[in-house]
Amino acid sequence: MGTYHKALICKNGHIITDTIDTQPEKYEKYCSKCGAETIKKCEHCGAFIRGDYEIPGFVTIGFPPELPKYCHNCGKPYPWTEKSIEAAKELLMELDSGYGEDFLNKTVEDLISDDPETKVAIVRIKKMLAKASPEIGKLLKDILVGVVSEGVRKMIWGA
Repeated sequence: MGTYHKALICKNGHIITDTIDTQPEKYEKYCSKCGAETIKKCEHCGAFIRGDYEIPGFVTIGFPPELPKYCHNCGKPYPWTEKSIEAAKELLMELDSGYGEDFLNKTVEDLISDDPETKVAIVRIKKMLAKASPEIGKLLKDILVGVVSEGVRKMIWGA
């Protein structure tokens, strides 16, 4: 049985370290990549953000840390997930697709949550992207690439 280290991540989703509890010298109040404030606890419930998973006696090398999307304790999205959701919703609203705001909100949230509705959301997004300019498609991909699973990325944009 292993334990999770604590992570330090900026509010834009840059992982400063996934072992802040054992490497406090890596602490940054503000992100050196973008200047955003850093956090190590969920802003909703105060639970520490999970970092590296350590199993005594095992050494893992070469695996980059994975950016968590939602708090393991309360299920709320982290700030970087919220920003990506909002940006994707705003961009889809610009498409003037005729879909209502609630429909677009649900579609984006279903893409990110990786549940049975995700496949339906993929079909919806692909239909919308077919009508959109390549520039809009690229912008949407840039926004969502960090918060959707690899499987969702492949189904929408290919390898």
